[in-house]
Amino acid sequence: MKRAKVRYLVFDIHYGKPSPFSLMNELNAIIAKLYGLLLYAKYKPQLVLFDETTCTGILRTTNEALPYLRASFLLLKSAYLHVHKVTGTALKAKKLWKNLYAAKSSSLANA
Repeated sequence: MKRAKVRYLVFDIHYGKPSPFSLMNELNAIIAKLYGLLLYAKYKPQLVLFDETTCTGILRTTNEALPYLRASFLLLKSAYLHVHKVTGTALKAKKLWKNLYAAKSSSLANA
């Protein structure tokens, strides 16, 4: 059996300001309801990093669960998630997140 490869999703939230706890609770509930508990247990996403001021973050999942996770983003009621990039390493994901964080925080400071 082949081991699943880890993927990191760098995202930001376009509307809504959910807390990280409520965002993951809602996402986990949608995955469990939509695809069942077996798929939820196998491909449970993890929130690696989240900043509440800029609403940007990193989610960790497997490459097999990526289409299921993206489909469940559409059913979120508290927020609209936009995935900027999917990468295979945590270091690259943090680098992309820092660039996104800098861009969002500068736009918030100018507004």
